[in-house]
Amino acid sequence: CTLSSDLLCLQRVAFGKELEQRILAGGVDGRIHVWESGTMNHIGSFAAHSGRVNALSFLPQRELVLSGGSDGRLLGWDSRHLSAVSEPVVSWNFGDQVRITALSHVTHEADTIVLVGTNVGEIIVVELRDDHDESQSQRLKLENDTAIYSFCPLPTAFGSMEVLVGHANGICVLELGEEYH
Repeated sequence: CTLSSDLLCLQRVAFGKELEQRILAGGVDGRIHVWESGTMNHIGSFAAHSGRVNALSFLPQRELVLSGGSDGRLLGWDSRHLSAVSEPVVSWNFGDQVRITALSHVTHEADTIVLVGTNVGEIIVVELRDDHDESQSQRLKLENDTAIYSFCPLPTAFGSMEVLVGHANGICVLELGEEYH
């Protein structure tokens, strides 16, 4: 498939009783492109961000796809209804000077922790609660202003969680305490 946009990130999504599968890709054009997984037929695309779509993450328990963009917004999309007229079901705006560069998540019981990496060395921890209370976020800062590119959560046996953080200068370990479980 040839597109008029460079693609920056990929994510596989499975949903519904028959586990329909889609491949999603975020583009430099601010759109999310959608393909059927088995046939790779391009279904379409929809406008998501006013800048690049840098990161995607699928939360199957919530049937939610998160997208992070160069516009500083984290958007949540209903994975069952991705189409050319999709509207986000939830959104956060972290500011015009912040570009989201990485996303990951961890689900524990009824709660989901979303890790958001930025171009300025910030890690934004967003707590999504199953009881539909207002989500909370906390901002953590690396020692220098280096861009964050990836996360690898590593649950530990003692109730805390370590997260490997890939950034422009290497890898560091972030420890999240019991308050995130």
